[in-house]
Amino acid sequence: MRPDRVTGPLLASFLAGPVFVSPLLLAELNRAGGAELLGIVFILFMATLIGFMLALVPNILGAALMVGLGRRWRMARHRAAWAAVGFTLGWLLAFAFSREILFAANAWLAATGLACASIVRHFTAWPD
Repeated sequence: MRPDRVTGPLLASFLAGPVFVSPLLLAELNRAGGAELLGIVFILFMATLIGFMLALVPNILGAALMVGLGRRWRMARHRAAWAAVGFTLGWLLAFAFSREILFAANAWLAATGLACASIVRHFTAWPD
């Protein structure tokens, strides 16, 4: 089976926006008591569209990088390696824009990078 370079990055990009905004939405849903459910559904829809556009290129590049490393070094195929790289790149990307180490959005973006990398890794296989 050759590495799948399409399914993982597409699905991870599709889920990146909802993964990023879900902590905020859960807190808002808890505070509002479910009264603003339609607004939350709209926010999830918009987060899916915007998140897909923002995450597609980093997910494709990250998948290509990790597949190439996995061909060379077996250790780079491990799911924990993919998750660590996704977390680190998400944190670095967030830090590049915010310049604040402890800003909460940095942690959410890093967690989104971890989730995206894990999703892409799930759909990646090597021939040997």
